Amino acid sequence: LRVSRSAAIVERARAYGYATWQGDAGPNESPIPAICAPDGSLIYLIEAGDDIYARDFHLHDAPALRDDYRGIDHLALGMEAESRDNWIIFFRTVFGFT
Repeated sequence: LRVSRSAAIVERARAYGYATWQGDAGPNESPIPAICAPDGSLIYLIEAGDDIYARDFHLHDAPALRDDYRGIDHLALGMEAESRDNWIIFFRTVFGFT
């Protein structure tokens, strides 16, 4: 997930009791922090404006993005009804979703 101020989001997640994770980075690799979601999956945080892919990978020319593509305007998750409230609280407290 590309965010601005990833360190602040990690600290906010910790303050609310969510586990965080950061794997070992090898030589010339960028460390990528992550937050543990309610289902145990990891949500990796990439700093906005960071050119992590150009540093860590050998990229080839790619087709240009369409002019009408701006970003993601909503998020849909499949889950059991019993876990819905946990996910809502997670996204509201950690990421400020409304």
